[in-house]
Amino acid sequence: MDCGCVSSITAALSKQLNRKKLYSFSVEFTIPEFDENAFQQEVVRRLGTEHHTGRCSHHDIGRIFS
Repeated sequence: MDCGCVSSITAALSKQLNRKKLYSFSVEFTIPEFDENAFQQEVVRRLGTEHHTGRCSHHDIGRIFS
């Protein structure tokens, strides 16, 4: 995993090239060692995007892929 580096750079470049409101979304994991929410929120704060977050547990992942 890239810790959202590629998507963060892409969002920053999009924001620079297009002055329209930027919308973003992310997945917040309930397992702390997989959750990157703190990093995601920092990017949201810096870019000022209209952001939406969905929560996902290991039960959700198991149900989707079973």
